Amino acid sequence: MTSAYRRSMEQLSPEAAVKTNRFFEKYRDGVSNPIGWFNLNKIAGHRGYGRLRFGKYRVGIFLDKDHRHIILTYAGKRGDFYKHFPH
Repeated sequence: MTSAYRRSMEQLSPEAAVKTNRFFEKYRDGVSNPIGWFNLNKIAGHRGYGRLRFGKYRVGIFLDKDHRHIILTYAGKRGDFYKHFPH
């Protein structure tokens, strides 16, 4: 989890923040195939980056396949999300 992600989580509605945190707590210890998540979309032109959709909010992630880590990089409303992610 990056510092930018922590700051961006403050922008989410309380309900969206709880839903997002519950999802990632469930998979905190890792998953065998994060690409298999039904709502994970790869970001074209940015290898290793993807986004998850939680209603009108998006969470940007980076998949470190070598170490099998998922790094949370940004969270925000759909309209502003692509202005800040990926960078």
